[in-house]
Amino acid sequence: MILANSILFGFLHIIFGNWVSVLGATIIGFIFSLTYSKHQSLLAVATEHAIIGDIVFTIGLGQFFYVADF
Repeated sequence: MILANSILFGFLHIIFGNWVSVLGATIIGFIFSLTYSKHQSLLAVATEHAIIGDIVFTIGLGQFFYVADF
């Protein structure tokens, strides 16, 4: 289930139109899955997602996870 969740989380990011976002989200999705498996808490996963998202944009990778022309 952890692997399936990781792949699906990564696939969800296909909307950004690049392989970097899909691969990065798949890897991070694995970490999110482990967090949920350990703590059984969506709040923990949501907080982790927010923190990692902030880090991604801070270090300059936000261009791969953002589309302005929807």
